[in-house]
Amino acid sequence: MTAFDPGEGSVDGVTACYSLTHLPADRQPEMFRRIASWLRPGGVVLASLGTGGGDWSGEWLGVPMFFSSIDPDAARGVLTAAGLAIEIDETVTIREPEGDATFRWLMARR
Repeated sequence: MTAFDPGEGSVDGVTACYSLTHLPADRQPEMFRRIASWLRPGGVVLASLGTGGGDWSGEWLGVPMFFSSIDPDAARGVLTAAGLAIEIDETVTIREPEGDATFRWLMARR
């Protein structure tokens, strides 16, 4: 995802479900800015994010995994600074095979 670049103002929407959390926290703000730049006026981004801050590495569902998230206030700040209006910002807990997992769901519009 970090190499993808459709061009500025070229898409109506971006969906990032359970993907951004696999980027290191220090790379997520730039990814949010890039996603915002791809959107046409009125375009929407829907993304799931982590709920805390920091990194986690370990075994998940039997395979090595890496998860990371930035602070929720920092994520909101990056999106609004990039010219996006946040329309939905919800925290949702789901039951996974290895226990509960909590994610933030954001929807923002250019």
